[in-house]
Amino acid sequence: MAPPPARYPRRRRTPRGQPPSPAPHTSLDRHGSPPSPRSGHARHTRSSPLSAPALPYPSMGHQPPLHARRLRPAWRVLQGGHHCHQPARTLEQYAQADHAAGVPDLLLQNTNPIVSVLKARQFGLLDEAEELRVMGVVHDGADAERRFGYLAQRIAADTGGMVQLIAVSESVRRALVDAGVPGRRVRTVLNGLDVGHFEDRLRQARADGVFARVRDRNRLPAKCRIVLVSARRVPWKGHEDVIRAAARLDERGLLEDTVVLFNGAGLLDTRYPNHEDDLTQAIADLGLTGKVVLLDELSSEEVAACYTAAHVAVLASREPEPFGYANVEAMLAGVPVIATGHGGPLEYIDDETSGLVVPPAAPNAIAAALERL
Repeated sequence: MAPPPARYPRRRRTPRGQPPSPAPHTSLDRHGSPPSPRSGHARHTRSSPLSAPALPYPSMGHQPPLHARRLRPAWRVLQGGHHCHQPARTLEQYAQADHAAGVPDLLLQNTNPIVSVLKARQFGLLDEAEELRVMGVVHDGADAERRFGYLAQRIAADTGGMVQLIAVSESVRRALVDAGVPGRRVRTVLNGLDVGHFEDRLRQARADGVFARVRDRNRLPAKCRIVLVSARRVPWKGHEDVIRAAARLDERGLLEDTVVLFNGAGLLDTRYPNHEDDLTQAIADLGLTGKVVLLDELSSEEVAACYTAAHVAVLASREPEPFGYANVEAMLAGVPVIATGHGGPLEYIDDETSGLVVPPAAPNAIAAALERL
């Protein structure tokens, strides 16, 4: 089996004079842009207490988040800029946004806006005498040494404490510290979920029989045990490992009354445009058509309904999950969880107690865990 592609592959620069390609948007916690009507997963994060103003890419059509009213002047400045990948122009936009906002405190989501503000300061686009405090929320520690090298250097040199970081899990915090960010400048605040609201959605989905719609549209058996994989359809999420685990169980006649369902339609990555087709082909090649099903796009209510119908949930990420919302949602629904043993999930799943932990990229281990449950 070919090694999985890098989660953050190096990009080719756009040749001068050619229009840039739109940046892919695959994160499930894009608080700055409203989810499409049928991208149920994206709606989950609306209740996160870490919803922070998302300033990047306004010229791509994003709208300012309602909770960022204080930064609307900054948003208007950014929105008026021309979409351009030239670093100088990007830094100028951030500098203009900071001046227009007229506030000394910035809360920034993810690495790009944090780095842009720091570079704007470094290149003299922000007044050195101007008081500025940046709190940056970092959601992902993958490939930390390469991605956070500049950030680590600038924070280490920042003796005045201008920049502080929030990591959404201890796993992400360790990645930042290992990349050179001073530990005293990073604090951990676990991703949040409005438990009451989510449980209300589960109750409503059960009461309304919402899963029947999912079953009918996707031609699922009326009575079967359901293994649910709720994740974006990108290579590092480990869908292929679950498919191969299902094949091992099927060889032994253990999938007779069980269907493996993959949620996450529409949550794709333009870097891997054929991945969904590859999964479909793998299912067919292994004789699992009808036993492993790629669900169509689901509404928010239908996403909740899948949890109410599931008997087991699997999150088989090949690379460390920063946090792993899908695990928490399954646990709130009372569904046993199988997760790979790295990253954020190890901070709230105790193996053999609150879930089963398996090695990453290990179909045999996933099959054994499924057989137990």
